[in-house]
Amino acid sequence: MERTTIYLDDVVKQYLLEISAEESKKKKKRVGMAEMIREALISYLKEKGKPVGDLESVKERMLSTKGKLSEGFEDRVKKVKKGFDKWEIESV
Repeated sequence: MERTTIYLDDVVKQYLLEISAEESKKKKKRVGMAEMIREALISYLKEKGKPVGDLESVKERMLSTKGKLSEGFEDRVKKVKKGFDKWEIESV
């Protein structure tokens, strides 16, 4: 993940803060603006046919590096993949 900066209108920021507070109360855990923006961007990109934010696309991208990086990398990727298989993904 990479940090970036975006500029928001005051009204958009206020709405995000309100929704953040509502979601935090519903889920009984803090839901920040950054998390909501990431989820919205992932939805938008998926709508545009870009495979992001799902476990399978992450695995595919990782395994597509086969033979392109240092020795032993493939084994490390396979080990990580085994760990991914145990994850439970909750859709947003």
